[in-house]
Amino acid sequence: MTKRKSPKKPKKKKLKGRERRLAKAPDWVVTHGGKPANMLKKYRKYFAVDWECAISELTELGVEFDDAYLARLRETISQEFQEEKKHTPISRLEFDAYHGIAPDSDENFAYIAGYTSGGAPFGVTWEEWEEIDWDEENQDP
Repeated sequence: MTKRKSPKKPKKKKLKGRERRLAKAPDWVVTHGGKPANMLKKYRKYFAVDWECAISELTELGVEFDDAYLARLRETISQEFQEEKKHTPISRLEFDAYHGIAPDSDENFAYIAGYTSGGAPFGVTWEEWEEIDWDEENQDP
């Protein structure tokens, strides 16, 4: 006899599209009632939307928010955005230009003369470069 397969549980799918969310949201608001601030956090997580979207959709559904709370929330969001912007990684060329590293060098080579067919760089290493600089400085004119 063959084994019977147990029915698989359906995966929870995130609703996409504003219309689909708004169709399900009134039932959600009734079941997840409470303080508007807590509802906002839960709504945002459940429907995977950003703060502004959650605020506008819950407002459409009749949830009233305190204006002072929304002002503080928007200020916090903008501060977090500014902090993220500060830590944005820069490109390798910008980093090299800032630190005075020539664009044809990396952490292993002071000067990259070229690349092999396999993609490995070859050239003058930093140790060799320092020896060359030291030799030039100690030469008698």
